[in-house]
Amino acid sequence: MKKTLFLIILSGFMILNSGCAGEHLQQDTAVYHMKTLTEIAGESGHLNCTFDNLDFSGVTISVPDVDEISTVVFPVSTDSLEEQTAKFEYDIRQMENLDEGADLTPYMNIMYWDYDLNDRVVVPYEESTDEQLDMIQYLSYNDGVCSALVVFSDFMLEIGNYSLPLDLTGDNADYTDNAYGYRAVDLGTPVETFHLPADDISNVTYRLADGEMPLREAVSYTEQHIKEDYYFVGSDLLDYYVSEVQVRQLQENVYYYQFRIQASYQGVRLNRDGGVELGTDDEETDPLANTVFGTEHKASMFQKNSLDFIWSSCHSYEAAEIQETYKEFISPEDACELLSEEISGKNTFRVDMIELLYQTEFQYESEEKREYGYIQSVYCHPVWHFTIKNPGISGYENIYFDVDALTGEVITMVS
Repeated sequence: MKKTLFLIILSGFMILNSGCAGEHLQQDTAVYHMKTLTEIAGESGHLNCTFDNLDFSGVTISVPDVDEISTVVFPVSTDSLEEQTAKFEYDIRQMENLDEGADLTPYMNIMYWDYDLNDRVVVPYEESTDEQLDMIQYLSYNDGVCSALVVFSDFMLEIGNYSLPLDLTGDNADYTDNAYGYRAVDLGTPVETFHLPADDISNVTYRLADGEMPLREAVSYTEQHIKEDYYFVGSDLLDYYVSEVQVRQLQENVYYYQFRIQASYQGVRLNRDGGVELGTDDEETDPLANTVFGTEHKASMFQKNSLDFIWSSCHSYEAAEIQETYKEFISPEDACELLSEEISGKNTFRVDMIELLYQTEFQYESEEKREYGYIQSVYCHPVWHFTIKNPGISGYENIYFDVDALTGEVITMVS
């Protein structure tokens, strides 16, 4: 069982108390109030508990509309490099609307780790040797109009046609030598932010580069095409939902939509909040222990019905391996109590959101592959996911606490 040393000091704030999070399972399982999802959903309108170190005055509780939740493992793609390269080139042709016969290789590079140099080496794809291809870590493309990159360790993909955003922002810089190309996010000035499905967007319309685009239609287009149009982005096993939209202004009366997109498996959302896990006891950590990590998508729409930039994280799933299926879970009140016991009483944290969702964890085949970030699969299990925004701790925008909905184990992440 993974153990966590909860003694973290951040800018003078004591967040967690000492102890082993997993020990609750053996000692206190009998005191947990295990409830069905129907019971939990019926009581989710209010929390029947109070704690000095947790403030629930503005909390929103989200429970999936399902009867059961399974623990599941998603193996990542095992295609050959030749097959992966063909998929990569397909994506570029889709993004740039190129003919099938267009030769993309002059604009492609590979990166690998040179153990003798102890450094990353970038080589033009056309000049790469078989030995270098055997050690490939990422494949990139940049022709001055479109850039793309796929990281084979976790199948992170970013791809975009950046000619339009450069023109709209008046950016004359040359991005052809940038390994990651051009990232068309966080441009211009933020105007509005919508959180879905809570906010009403039925009457929201902004003018994009080529005309007016109702936000509801833009969301619908994104949720469909993020899954269907590109390899390494969407999986047939998952559904995708826009969870947040930023409207950002580029010129007078010219805007673009920037989306955060959350995946869902059989009606249960996957954690979208990337962050660094705190509190790992290095002396007792299994070298092959899972690594907690949020998997989300980002996309930018500069023109109507067009995804002009996409960033995706580890969604090249081949199959779903169901481990166990559960119908009862720790109640949200017990999850709050477990969290309150683990965090310091010196501070009060205002909880913005509590969600029952899938926590996603990277699994590894060997210590060597873990060292270089190569994942074998993604393990998903249900947790109560607590979000604390603007915690008042220097250097951190958010704190996330996860209480395992089956065992009561608590972990902490920051971003």
